[in-house]
Amino acid sequence: MLTSQSFVAYDHNNQYNQFLKEGLQCQEFISSQPVNALQQQLIFSPSEQVVHPQPIIDSIVLQHILPSEHDDDHQLISSYQWTITFRLKLHSDASGDWRCLFHYGNTDLIRQPALWLSPYENTLHCRVDTTLNNNEGFDSNQRLNNYQSWYHVALVYYDTYQILYVDGKCDQIGKFGGVLKRTSNQTFRIFASPGGYSQGDVEVKYFRMYNRALSPNDIQIDMKSDKPLTTSSVPMMSSYNTQSCDRLLKQDLKKMLNMHEFSNVLLKFSETDQVIRANDIMLSARSEYFRKVLSKEWNDSNGVEFTPTRPKVIEMQGLSYQAVKAVVHYIYTGELDNELKDNTGKESTIPVLLEILKTGNLLLLTDMEHLVTDVLTSKIDTKNVCTILNEIYVYQVTSLNTFCLEYIVRHFKIIPIDDFLKLDQETQKQILVGIQMSK
Repeated sequence: MLTSQSFVAYDHNNQYNQFLKEGLQCQEFISSQPVNALQQQLIFSPSEQVVHPQPIIDSIVLQHILPSEHDDDHQLISSYQWTITFRLKLHSDASGDWRCLFHYGNTDLIRQPALWLSPYENTLHCRVDTTLNNNEGFDSNQRLNNYQSWYHVALVYYDTYQILYVDGKCDQIGKFGGVLKRTSNQTFRIFASPGGYSQGDVEVKYFRMYNRALSPNDIQIDMKSDKPLTTSSVPMMSSYNTQSCDRLLKQDLKKMLNMHEFSNVLLKFSETDQVIRANDIMLSARSEYFRKVLSKEWNDSNGVEFTPTRPKVIEMQGLSYQAVKAVVHYIYTGELDNELKDNTGKESTIPVLLEILKTGNLLLLTDMEHLVTDVLTSKIDTKNVCTILNEIYVYQVTSLNTFCLEYIVRHFKIIPIDDFLKLDQETQKQILVGIQMSK
């Protein structure tokens, strides 16, 4: 069922007026009659999907969408927003298989979004593609172990965020380095996946897709109602011009990365002939490390001005070219480079990301650490989590350290024992205590 008229495609000329006209829409793929995953898998072609994610064309204040403790982050990038909600009942204990709940995408590697129940435990494995990584996401903190009871699950997708609610309470928030992807003309599956994952012994009812991000208050109303929402507490418009100005400013700052006529600092590396050119004002304004280095050089220069033809040379000893290049990109734009590559030209690997994390740590860029942590957590699995935990110990990145510890506790049964034994004894003790407390 639809709560309003069919969704109309947007273009750049009419999107502002169309946004006001259309408002909140919902397509209910499963209504009050539950569907059992072992008995029926639902597949919806593009033509059967009437409601689609809405472009974000305005700087909607995020405190309306994020839980209150996260409402201080208002850095938005123009992208898409949508929400999926449903009721879920489990009939049996966890198996050793990935059990697909839904999947949007024509191939297994397109997950825009996708959701599974994790093997050996009933946690929700939430995945979504972004412009930086085609497999972002997290596992729910809560285990769904109350069999024969209905859970309310809601997933909100907005710009760089994926937010999970279980029974109306915020369980996890993922803020990713890239914005969420949404490719058109893809098949939407419930209890099925192009990758051939198994079906769990579960039932679903009231499966709804909204074309906008719902607020925590909206989630509460959806959870208690047998009918889809027709209005949202999130304001539709606030500061369209501000959003446009922010976007233009960010585009101009990206251009400055390659405008060497203003670059009066040269970053050099001992292991390569490559250099990075930058502007001293940009570096000192955004990095405490560079501010201290350049302040000393200014004081010692006896009034000699740094220029593009006579730049200040800074030796980046012990740091890699690729990592510092990523740092400079962040200094100029506030973002991680969407085209981050390793030395072979391949997509950024975990060693590359760890090197960037190390560099950001040494250059005192705490906010950048958070972005790299988000990307790293999306790449963590049972085969690499112990290695990552060992690598980050010296950097004191608390959030990533905590994530790795909790991940090992949740997946301990399938963590390679040799990897676990390579951890220091204090870390092993923390993990074993966590396992005991989780029982």
